[in-house]
Amino acid sequence: MQVDEQRLRFRDAMASLAAAVNIVTTAGHAGRCGITATAVCSVTDTPPSRDGMY
Repeated sequence: MQVDEQRLRFRDAMASLAAAVNIVTTAGHAGRCGITATAVCSVTDTPPSRDGMY
């Protein structure tokens, strides 16, 4: 996926957030992790990142 397309898809996804509670998940070398967040906001679209308040 090209960077510009990834940025646009991330922006579209952030604009579509309608839920009052968000489930944020990740997976890495240490394993899987997840949280529920009552508010999230976009931090940057390069790389696509968001911040959660929970």
